[in-house]
Amino acid sequence: MKKHSITICCVALGTLALMMSTGCQESTTPTVKPVSIDTTGVSSSGTMRFEGEIISIPSPVLIAAVLQKNNIQFKQDLLNQLQNKNKYVNETKKALNLGVYGANLAYLSNYNMGQTTVDYFDAVASLASELEILDKVDRKIISSFQSNIDHRDSLLALNGDFFRAADLYLKSSERTHLSSYILIGGWVESMHLIMDAAGQNEELRKRLAEQKYSAGSIKYLISKLNDTAFSKIKAELENVCKTLEGLESTYVYRQPINDQREKKTYLRSLSSVKLPDDKLATLKEQVSTVRNLIIE
Repeated sequence: MKKHSITICCVALGTLALMMSTGCQESTTPTVKPVSIDTTGVSSSGTMRFEGEIISIPSPVLIAAVLQKNNIQFKQDLLNQLQNKNKYVNETKKALNLGVYGANLAYLSNYNMGQTTVDYFDAVASLASELEILDKVDRKIISSFQSNIDHRDSLLALNGDFFRAADLYLKSSERTHLSSYILIGGWVESMHLIMDAAGQNEELRKRLAEQKYSAGSIKYLISKLNDTAFSKIKAELENVCKTLEGLESTYVYRQPINDQREKKTYLRSLSSVKLPDDKLATLKEQVSTVRNLIIE
């Protein structure tokens, strides 16, 4: 089967997307694997396989890390409201919003929000249960989450463990389309969360602009999804991708690093994308439109 790799070059903080690789321990306090970041611009991202294609989309953990680094103030109204969960009655909407609430959970991990964080994890677990995913996730992950509510790195690690277990189960059970919806929901919500402060923060604007490199993967992914409940969302996502792909960029190739021991490839090419004010305004409106369709 032909394999085509669609890559994303989110520079600098990319290895954080793979930081969540700790296994479940017997103790209720998991050991979080230290993260090594190559400041020259090593990048990596969450990946999934869809009909032989490798789709690369940045993890919401990247967004959480960037927001935390820039000391962005917490805003409750940026989150998808918990009561909305009861509105999602079909699999497509449930999977999309499982991704949304997962991104919210990564965002909340920055702010020591205690019970609010627990409530959003409960929303994630509830949707996963309705999608018949929860029983396939190691229960230690769930019990450890509440035990580590005040430990940011542990929350991120457990969040990643949860979604990775869900993704593996969906692939093995030939329900890959639900993994696709989860990834898309998380991607849209991540852009929404970073969009709010991107106008006043150059690094956030840069990270948002770099989603240009995700657009091709998203377009390929949505081209394979034909649920009628997704049709309006799909059309608006195509508009978002068109705007992102139209951004001006520069690219300098650098030889990737292949880590045989870790079985990972680190992309080191340097890129820069311009996001002028008018394009930022357009993108903000488009992301808002597609997000509203997802969470309504």
